[in-house]
Amino acid sequence: MRNIPELPEEIRRLFPTTFEVSVEYQVRMQAAFQRQVENAVSKTINLAPEATVEEVAQAYLLAWRLGLKGITVYRYGSRPGQVLSIPPQRVEVAHEFTEECRQCSV
Repeated sequence: MRNIPELPEEIRRLFPTTFEVSVEYQVRMQAAFQRQVENAVSKTINLAPEATVEEVAQAYLLAWRLGLKGITVYRYGSRPGQVLSIPPQRVEVAHEFTEECRQCSV
């Protein structure tokens, strides 16, 4: 997704798109914000077009275990007309959870 050659590599690395962040990491990111506020935090958890029912269930269960007050999931391409879309051949989804700092690589 960050294959825009006009942008320097160091900038592209700092700003991943939703498909470059695993579902688990998206839920954990929401939980990190949720711990700091009393109100619910809203963030859509984006899933790949081929996401299974089990993967959706795993996202909901993780959100529950982490104490989220709510969660929204969206399976890319599940609606006939969506506001933002990318060519299908460019959808590459991250499946691994990493805690690496994108600024310092730690």
